[in-house]
Amino acid sequence: MVRSFALLLGLAVMLAFAYAEPDELSYHGFDDEIEAGARSENVAVEARNSFVLEGNDPEIPRIYFIPDEWVDYYADLSTTLYPRSFQIPITGLSNPKLKVVSGTANVTESGEVFPSITTWYCAGSLCTTRVISNWDTIKHDYYASVANISVTADGVETQYYVINVTDYPAYVSYNKMSNILSQIIQDGMTQYQMLEAITRWVAENTDYNSNHTATALMIYDAGDYYAISGAIAMMAKMVGINATTRRAGQDPGEYRGQNVLAVIDGKYIAADAGFNENGKTKPREYALYELDQCFTMYNDYLVQYDGWNTTVIIPNILNNTEVHGLGRNSDVSVFMHDIQEVHLPATLKSHISRALDYHIKGLRWIEVDPLNEKYKSLNGVLYMNNMTRLILAPMNLDASVPLHENTTALLIGAFAYRKQPKLLIHSNVTSLGQGALFYANISEITIEPGLKTIGEACFKYTTSKKVVLPDTVISMSQGPFYFAKIDEVVLSKNCTVLPNGVFQESWVYKAVIPEGVEVIGGRNFYKTRNLINITLPHSVNSFKTEAFSSTSIKDIFYEGTKKEWCNISMVTAMPKTITVHFSNGETAAANDACNETTSSVHSSATAGSSEPKPTISSVHSSATTGNSESKPTISSVHSSKQSGADRDFNSSEVFLSDGGRQMLSAVFVLFTMCLCVVFH
Repeated sequence: MVRSFALLLGLAVMLAFAYAEPDELSYHGFDDEIEAGARSENVAVEARNSFVLEGNDPEIPRIYFIPDEWVDYYADLSTTLYPRSFQIPITGLSNPKLKVVSGTANVTESGEVFPSITTWYCAGSLCTTRVISNWDTIKHDYYASVANISVTADGVETQYYVINVTDYPAYVSYNKMSNILSQIIQDGMTQYQMLEAITRWVAENTDYNSNHTATALMIYDAGDYYAISGAIAMMAKMVGINATTRRAGQDPGEYRGQNVLAVIDGKYIAADAGFNENGKTKPREYALYELDQCFTMYNDYLVQYDGWNTTVIIPNILNNTEVHGLGRNSDVSVFMHDIQEVHLPATLKSHISRALDYHIKGLRWIEVDPLNEKYKSLNGVLYMNNMTRLILAPMNLDASVPLHENTTALLIGAFAYRKQPKLLIHSNVTSLGQGALFYANISEITIEPGLKTIGEACFKYTTSKKVVLPDTVISMSQGPFYFAKIDEVVLSKNCTVLPNGVFQESWVYKAVIPEGVEVIGGRNFYKTRNLINITLPHSVNSFKTEAFSSTSIKDIFYEGTKKEWCNISMVTAMPKTITVHFSNGETAAANDACNETTSSVHSSATAGSSEPKPTISSVHSSATTGNSESKPTISSVHSSKQSGADRDFNSSEVFLSDGGRQMLSAVFVLFTMCLCVVFH
């Protein structure tokens, strides 16, 4: 019997450890430095290529670096011919001080100059500059630059040293391009003839494969749309042609991923040497064709504008077709460069998609033809024709934007990035759309009674002093104040069920939850930064998954008794770092407040909760996903449903952030087994 008891005890201990979540794998151990998604190597490499083009002075000493993707290829590269560092002579100087005054480089106290580098520690697509023990994939970002370094001795500036920090593969690529140009460019050629010669050479001398940079194309003689167009654009610049790469997927005819846009004699010329019906091998066909006013049409939709004009006037007719819509693809902007002013035609009658949205950083004015029957503009702001729905207030519109008296809704991103001192959301407005005030900086936001619904991430990154939601608000979508930088937020008493992520990762200092609120949604206070304490009304009866995990909150003032607190669903998931203050003056640690009696624990863990039993897989998922916030977008709360702090806020999924429940299960198993042995 003793042996049986020992075996059962060992089994119970094993179960306890099996269900316990190890701290080093805790999802909440990761901080905001974590970034998700592959970083764009293409952009970085092309930037380094451009730098070689601008910093090719042979009189300046060079030091070289080899990006990670080329380390194996250039493993035997001579460090004598291509040095990785440069020694500034400081011998004999008294108390020398060295400083990088421009450009980027690292310089030691002994005067040795190295390329500047950022080291990333990665697990899959998640990377951070912090060292995490089990994140063993290491990546590096190097920075090409002309670095200017000052040397000062005894407080007297003595000399400047200029060092060219060079990407070696890009350097090789540049030299090959120079050699190609010396062979194909003849005296007396027009710019059009030079562009054609460059395009023809690339089409006839390179194969098509997955290499995606101009550097790779030059070294391997093969690459994809991006490599091909990047190489053509760079060589065109080298002979003085105003050229850039452009998205070409909307062009008519054979599908092109990307090609080149050049401005020659006032005309917009597209140059293409990509994949076509003849296959991927050289020689391929190539084409140069003129773009009509730099507009690209797809049926009756204007799908792309590539010009550099800051004021764009869209005509009623392009390519003998009336312009009925802007943007065929809802995920792609029409304007390839920032514009300041756009004039919309009378013929426009279909959806605008993302043709005009917060991504156009320089936009300051929208004008609609007075004959347009669907859209209307007023003082530079775009509305639907009857003024009931505000589509967009341009971010750079100088004046404050008041809402028209007929306006009932602010649509997606309507005030995104707006900066103005005040905004009155009057009583006729009933809904705020997804990200309506995304990244807005408005000191005073006043919302009159009448508002009913608030869209997802409506106030994401919004900066303001105070936002008071009127009691007419009955519904909010997830993450309304996600990352908000608002000093104080007062919620509506009639929005009884708070959605997931209300204050997730926000900088809110004070949050008021009025009597009437019943459900605190999942991750409502996850990773809050400035909230120290909060008052919860007596009406609260449920905490959803991880409502308070990794929170900054230290004290909860609950307007009810300890017994009532213990009847709130999911209370046992509370972190131990929070102290609960009850209405009768009692206090208790949030995770331990209900552990005095078995009935209280059992009641709080199960009563009124329909959520599924936690699984090992859900623990593992939460522990290894990470924080995916990178480049901020309105839709990131909605779209990043598979990873990190921005993952889908699903209140039916339980993450085991506290070991109490697991240990309780193990103890219960042990107790049951012991009873079986005794009675046996």
